[in-house]
Amino acid sequence: MAGIKKGDNLICQPVINVVISEAGMKYNIIFGLVIFNVLVFIYKIESIVPFIIAAGLVGVYKGTKTGSDFRKIFNIHKVDFSLKESTTRIELLGALILSLSTDILSFEYYFYEGILSANFIYIVFHVLYSLLFALLLFRFLFLNMFEESKHNSRKSMNQ
Repeated sequence: MAGIKKGDNLICQPVINVVISEAGMKYNIIFGLVIFNVLVFIYKIESIVPFIIAAGLVGVYKGTKTGSDFRKIFNIHKVDFSLKESTTRIELLGALILSLSTDILSFEYYFYEGILSANFIYIVFHVLYSLLFALLLFRFLFLNMFEESKHNSRKSMNQ
């Protein structure tokens, strides 16, 4: 430890604190989902297993934050939320990114075929399906995932 001075940790410690803090965790999850999309796109992953694993990891993270209450993990109660809050928008972005990963190869195919081709109906179907899947993921998995424990303004209506 002769080469390490007392002040050397001043640069690394704030970065480490942000990465492992709850505030930084939401950005880590979004970054991880973006990387997942890139891997799906590069390696042309068509199996359902990686998507289930990715959604399962998000569910495990939310489950460790909210405890063992099944209703709180999957939001099986009436909730009040607003998209004006930045945390809610980040949760919606995470749901959209995970939903996009399931159809990214179809969108790539349609992009190369041409948007105004004979496949236009299929393109509309895939876009609507992805949006519906994203909204379902948002409502039942991502919503309230990044809520602060005491300062939460998005509370359950049944509590």
